[in-house]
Amino acid sequence: MSRGGRGRGRGGRFVPPTEGLEKVTYQGNPLFPDWKLPEFRPASERETWMLDFDRRMMSQMRDSAFYLQAAPVRDDVERYTDKFKSWQKPKTKSLTSVEVDLALFPDELHQVSDPSRRPGAAKASTGGVDFNKLLKTLEEQENDQSKKGKAT
Repeated sequence: MSRGGRGRGRGGRFVPPTEGLEKVTYQGNPLFPDWKLPEFRPASERETWMLDFDRRMMSQMRDSAFYLQAAPVRDDVERYTDKFKSWQKPKTKSLTSVEVDLALFPDELHQVSDPSRRPGAAKASTGGVDFNKLLKTLEEQENDQSKKGKAT
């Protein structure tokens, strides 16, 4: 077991030198010293205008169709505090409720407002494909094209 330090017992205890230091007394210091606070200055006309502008801009952003909020995420563990949380969807507009001209957006984004354009699951073929028959028809088409090319 090590003594006097960390790991393998090396080193002794360090005692800082106390020579030349003044002794600190706490008896003369007041508990709450006098402190002068700066005078209250009312907001200037420019500061008031900037504050009003910021508030109007934030309210317009929140009211716009592009202000989206994610629905709260539910954990798989039910907690006591969960009954006080609101699990409803946010009351803001969603992209599906906004009227847009799809011609102005790329094809990848069309599925957001038109659910019928969403890619579905790959459908499995119900019947088997006869590859021999398919290859024969392709060979016949190729031969016909080569004969037409020689004739001209």
